[in-house]
Amino acid sequence: MSVSPPPSIAWAITASSGCSTTNWAQYKASGTVSTTHPLAPNREATSAGEILRERNSITRSRTAESSISIEPTGTPFSLGGFSGVWHGASLIFFAYIGFDAISTTAEECKDAARDMPRGIIGALLTCTTLYILTGLVLTGMIPHTRLVDVPDPLSAALSYVHEGWAAGILAFGAVVAMTAVLLCFQLGQPRILMAMSRDGLLSPWFAKIHSKYRTPHATTILTGVFVASFSAVANIDVITELTNIGTLFAFVLVCIGVLILRSCEPERPRKFRVPFVPLTPLLGISMCVFLMAGLPRATWLRFILWLVIGLVIYFTYSAHRSQLVKGE
Repeated sequence: MSVSPPPSIAWAITASSGCSTTNWAQYKASGTVSTTHPLAPNREATSAGEILRERNSITRSRTAESSISIEPTGTPFSLGGFSGVWHGASLIFFAYIGFDAISTTAEECKDAARDMPRGIIGALLTCTTLYILTGLVLTGMIPHTRLVDVPDPLSAALSYVHEGWAAGILAFGAVVAMTAVLLCFQLGQPRILMAMSRDGLLSPWFAKIHSKYRTPHATTILTGVFVASFSAVANIDVITELTNIGTLFAFVLVCIGVLILRSCEPERPRKFRVPFVPLTPLLGISMCVFLMAGLPRATWLRFILWLVIGLVIYFTYSAHRSQLVKGE
């Protein structure tokens, strides 16, 4: 894990775009084109046999220069074994964060019972398919030793096979995609704070709705300021791991909640019913705990500290004001 001071969001976006453009320009500049026809005979090649031999020689030379050297590793398919797959899945889980954010817009859907499951499951299946296909292609493009401590593996793989123009476009697209992901997160968090405020867990200020746009503008602005300020000083690796364990723990609580509500209030009206209960929630709990156990020890310590802070806020403020606790 690197310990270099992380840049701010604006600097990161500007630097990433500049590096992508620079790399693209370098790759374009290095791809010089010869103005001499490769099959043109020299002055000494007068007979048809000499011309043919020269052409074959040039072809073999060009093929040798443009061929991609594959480094044999002599290692098995699963380099890190089961442990490597386990820890890798725990760290890369952040790629699946965001699908749950769709559920926070349920109040803004015309038919939540129909649209929410379709949106979440459809997006999940589409992205999972793309992840698998990308992983398969990347595995065959570049040796794994070339991806150690590489922050942009897809661009590195394209550069490795001498497709610098595509690497530059992909790097620029990654910067644009980060903005889209950030927008998705910024959409969900204000609505979560609004729902908590309605129950009394937070101040009524968090439930303010804009008179014209009918959106939680106060929490939207607060979330944006907090995220921008925190990202300017935080370490990206630490934040990623803390986000993973926090989201996995939230999924565990959701699965437990499904079990409790299905048992205590089986007749409660539900626009969407989780199928195969209790099997589905139990599998969800098992997989989330399994991935949480694969995260580093330092991440667990930070998570426990963050959880303690949340519990202190709950028992000192929220528990006495909750509408659910009061039975209202």
